[in-house]
Amino acid sequence: MASSERRRAQLRARAATAARARGDGPRLPPPAPFVAVGGVLALAACAVLAWLVVVSYRGGSLARTMPFLAESMPRAAVPAILLLIGGSLLFLGVMFRRAAWQLRMGVLGGGGTTTLRLRPAGVLARIGWGVLALACYVALVPVPAFAPGAAHASLDFWTLAVVYGFIAAGFVGLVVIGVVRAAAYALPAPARVSRGERRAWRAVSVQWRIEYWLGFASGGFFGMLPLAHVRTPHGAPLDEDTASVLLAIAIACGVVGCLLALASRRSGYEQGVSESII
Repeated sequence: MASSERRRAQLRARAATAARARGDGPRLPPPAPFVAVGGVLALAACAVLAWLVVVSYRGGSLARTMPFLAESMPRAAVPAILLLIGGSLLFLGVMFRRAAWQLRMGVLGGGGTTTLRLRPAGVLARIGWGVLALACYVALVPVPAFAPGAAHASLDFWTLAVVYGFIAAGFVGLVVIGVVRAAAYALPAPARVSRGERRAWRAVSVQWRIEYWLGFASGGFFGMLPLAHVRTPHGAPLDEDTASVLLAIAIACGVVGCLLALASRRSGYEQGVSESII
């Protein structure tokens, strides 16, 4: 009974694949609205963040900004909320426009039901995104940390520097892992990879993308280290003992992330393929 159900599921999957080969793939929403709305929200997030950074760096309190919001609403979270929504819409818009979608019936132990095939970004595109993320990080953390007027900044400013500096530095880590992964796919394919090993690397690198999570964490923790040099009337945003712990975590995450990225090709999948968990 179970074998017949499995055979029927496989036949349905093959029929869906054949239909997509004839051009009858899943109908996707138009990408333009997602890109437009997401882009506007992302730009609004950057503008609000820049405004809050300037106000708090001059010693102002963020509680006095945006009086139309409830007092319990943390003002420092507003750019993150806008960026989260805008970034999600932008991601969907790009995937609807550039990615080839493959949908299939779920089979127990057979992987995810949604597969995306996307042409990997070129070297110049990777460098461009990396430079942009690095510039945002430098403006948020190293420059204020070593600037003479940093002692007069309010506590709200250092909250912004920690949160958004971590995010910006984390994106730099993502770019680095992406470059390492691309280098791994430029090497000859590994020989004699067992079926079980392919299945394991499929879960690690095609479904969960664990190397990217570790790269983000490594970049973010590395990015916090300059805050240990800050001295303000409110105290240091990061003490030296905590900085040592963060350094060890950053190194460990970076090393493991790079090793996973180098071995990601053992999954047997192409570089630009991603698969859902279920």
